[in-house]
Amino acid sequence: MMSLLDQSVRLPDGRRLAYDVYGDPEGRPAFYFHGLPGSRRGAALLSDTARARGLALVCPDRPGLGLSDPRPGRRFLDWPADVAALADALGFSRFAILGLSGGGPYAAAVAYTLPERVSAAYFVSAIGPLDDRAAMAAMMPANRITFGLLRMFPGTTGITAGLARLSYGRHFDWIVDKSLASMPPADAAVLRQPSIRAFFAAEARECFRQGSRGYAEDQALLAGTWGFRLEDIRVPVRIYHGEADRNVPVAMGRRMAALIRDSKAVFYADEGHLAFVPHAEEILSALAEDAPPR
Repeated sequence: MMSLLDQSVRLPDGRRLAYDVYGDPEGRPAFYFHGLPGSRRGAALLSDTARARGLALVCPDRPGLGLSDPRPGRRFLDWPADVAALADALGFSRFAILGLSGGGPYAAAVAYTLPERVSAAYFVSAIGPLDDRAAMAAMMPANRITFGLLRMFPGTTGITAGLARLSYGRHFDWIVDKSLASMPPADAAVLRQPSIRAFFAAEARECFRQGSRGYAEDQALLAGTWGFRLEDIRVPVRIYHGEADRNVPVAMGRRMAALIRDSKAVFYADEGHLAFVPHAEEILSALAEDAPPR
């Protein structure tokens, strides 16, 4: 089976929602919510593994990112309606979901809002609410400063997003090279692989296809309150997190595991934020078991 790229549906309000399908398009349905910067291309790295596990891994662009039309003033709790409309268009009555890094809150919102449709929710290196001071203290300085600034001065999102667009869009390799020495060794090993580095660089460029406004909205949402409580999620949740993660400290994964009633967690010793790359087979094998049949 071949991946389906640059697909789109019209949502009830007229917006276009773009998505890719990786793995087996006829396989068990699962949605993949990309990180930040990220795009519908995010699941391409997992396509072969998804195909081997019989998964149809659907990765949509969030509003204003990639090819999806913007939705000014959006909230986390607006996302489940978009996902439900896409699932309806694809003929999915039920489905599994996976949120990676900055896609974690979107997976949480869908799990909270659509428990009758979500068979299981996977949080992989997923960011949690930023009101946890201990977790924030363990975050790498660049992220801690950025989110701290956004929480105190929400109007600065345009500036931080513009800088991110310039950095990721034009100087990705330089930034990675300068950061390798301060990364967890496991993350540095992943990013020293030319094909994987090129993948992340291309995905970052796609994120900013429409400019930086969509990225700014994503950042603002991550820095604010979610609009629902983790402890009110009622679907089975699986958490995967690296103990050495400095982008999203493992304390966030532990807090999610403690608050969500039906949760199981795997914490990888010595792995960093990119733990999903070496552990893709393990994670997607479990996801395939939890994804419902067509």
